[in-house]
Amino acid sequence: MIRKIVLTLVLLGSSGSSVALEQATAHVTLVQSTYMPTNIQFEVDTGTPSCPAGHWLTWANANVDNNKATYSTLLTAIAADKPVLYFVNNGDTGCTVIFLDITTGP
Repeated sequence: MIRKIVLTLVLLGSSGSSVALEQATAHVTLVQSTYMPTNIQFEVDTGTPSCPAGHWLTWANANVDNNKATYSTLLTAIAADKPVLYFVNNGDTGCTVIFLDITTGP
């Protein structure tokens, strides 16, 4: 019985912390291509608590092809007037986007 209790305490103590995310659905208003292909900076019309509307958002991935695809997605969102759904880590005032999707939402 003591063994089970000790094992439970060890497992609870070693469990990783959860990552909280902030998300927003927004229209892309500006895409900055200056730093391509290493990163993309862009602005949207709706923000999150850590990254209010009008702040630069950054997409950066070690994979250049990923950055090119994301750049294309952002340009498509502007051209088609489609919103994007984006996520940043809770409290990240550097506004680094970690997930980005083009959507048909509002």
